[in-house]
Amino acid sequence: MKKNYKDKGWLKFQYVTLNRNPEDIAKECDIDTVSIFRQLRDFDLLKYRKSVKKLGEHPTYQNRDWLYEQYVTRRKTFIEIAKECKVKDEAIYRWAKKHNINIRGSRMRMWSDKKWLKHQLLDLGYSVDEIAKSQNTTKATIWHWMRKYGIKIKKDIPKYKDKKWLNHQYLTLNKSTCKIANEYGVGNSTISIWLKKLEIPIKPKAIRRLKGKGKYADEKWLRKEYLKHGKSTKEIAKQINVSQATVNKWIKKFDIREKKIYLFQNEEWLWGNYWGQNKTIEEISKEFGIGTTSLYRWMKKYDIPRRKHYDYKSPSGLETQLSNFLQENKLPFKYVGNDASEKLDTSKLNDVQWNIIYPDFKHEKKKIAIEIGDKKQKTNLTQKTPYDDWKEYEKMRKSAYNKLGWIPIIIWADEFNNYPDKVLNKIRKLI
Repeated sequence: MKKNYKDKGWLKFQYVTLNRNPEDIAKECDIDTVSIFRQLRDFDLLKYRKSVKKLGEHPTYQNRDWLYEQYVTRRKTFIEIAKECKVKDEAIYRWAKKHNINIRGSRMRMWSDKKWLKHQLLDLGYSVDEIAKSQNTTKATIWHWMRKYGIKIKKDIPKYKDKKWLNHQYLTLNKSTCKIANEYGVGNSTISIWLKKLEIPIKPKAIRRLKGKGKYADEKWLRKEYLKHGKSTKEIAKQINVSQATVNKWIKKFDIREKKIYLFQNEEWLWGNYWGQNKTIEEISKEFGIGTTSLYRWMKKYDIPRRKHYDYKSPSGLETQLSNFLQENKLPFKYVGNDASEKLDTSKLNDVQWNIIYPDFKHEKKKIAIEIGDKKQKTNLTQKTPYDDWKEYEKMRKSAYNKLGWIPIIIWADEFNNYPDKVLNKIRKLI
């Protein structure tokens, strides 16, 4: 085939007018693409394209025949053609209009047409919001094109700024500021501000109290619920659907004596609950609705000693695992933990290191006690960690149980985790 690519007129027609890719021209001329690029450079034709590197990626949407075939014959949309050409659909629309190709129906981006946008806003009187919804776009987009074309209209005035509308909603329909705010999608404070600005009279407290929400502002009702009925601020808040902080605020405003605040300020009461009834700080807090921080502060003030972690009744991680293990294998052991009522008194025995022993699990009928521990941690009783002391500690512990007439089973964490079958057999032999 004749190498027409060396003819400047022919190459310009193929590259510029028909908008063909250098690769396609190279294939037609049966040569490599580099030669075509060299000729384009020599003839100074590369300036007609924005980017030489992306020449092969752009379809010929600027060519009327190609665009007509895609849009009219194949019935593709501007969006589909734009995606294929990697351009905006506005570019496709602009070239279709330039080539006098009849555009079918209403286009996706009609708002970019100045005449159409002006007609919609000024002649037909549609709002920006209505146009945005009908064209499936945002209000910001419509405002952008309005500024671009210099189209000016009065902005949409929110309904809550209209005195008649707000007066009707607030006084006639007896809606609360909160309800109006939720319906219009604004903050409660916004409605309150516009009520003052428009000089709409604020409803008296008596009217607001008729609906449960304003009852916290009634001193008699609040005093009755709080003192007579003995309800907590949390319960009152839940009853009238407000926050606990709001109820606390009005209790403070009316100077209603808070019955629960003074409980933990009493030293005897605090001693009795914590040490006498052996309750945890969390249990006292939940039962009386007092913050744990307040309890700790007053305990410190009265020099009430706090229990160590091993004085609590709740099981540790290892004890929980063993408890589940015993239940799964149907072994009738009761979890004891550090319950004071289940302790074993060894104070009267000779040659015993501990005055009190707390087993982890007990079998009352067989008088079997189980203890589980971890050699890597400090023991609650010896507070020693050296590995050499564990055997001695185990012997002394077993000796103390034997003197009380109990059969001890000492289980270590590594033994329990690695050889659970051995642990099971050890327990079953004694039962």
